[in-house]
Amino acid sequence: MKNLKIFSLERVGEFEKAAGWAIFHLSSLERAIKALNSSNYENHKLVATALAGFTNNNNNSNNVWKELCKSLSFNLVDPYLRSIFRLLSNPTGNEKDSWNVILNESGLNLSDRVAIALRFLNDNDVSIFHIINLL
Repeated sequence: MKNLKIFSLERVGEFEKAAGWAIFHLSSLERAIKALNSSNYENHKLVATALAGFTNNNNNSNNVWKELCKSLSFNLVDPYLRSIFRLLSNPTGNEKDSWNVILNESGLNLSDRVAIALRFLNDNDVSIFHIINLL
């Protein structure tokens, strides 16, 4: 079902959102790279290449790569790409902090932010108050 959503987003040219869905709903960096690379837009291909660098540094110890991703996340216009790079750069090293940054990204659809909260935060961190703050 989620793969069908990604395909439908690609068909209508929403490659950034398709990449976001691949990461946030399928936990598939590879599928996100494929979504961006299927675009004819040069910047999408460059972003796909940058994401591919993460797969080669999956020990998460490459500070130069993380700093570049963090810097890039502040310059990206699209909220889905911005969120992907903020998540991957994980500035604090605390996974919960990374998800909270994404949950506070108002450019993401509310339904996507709620789904992310329910999927990745533990029960103690998901509260009615937290969900209300997403609004």
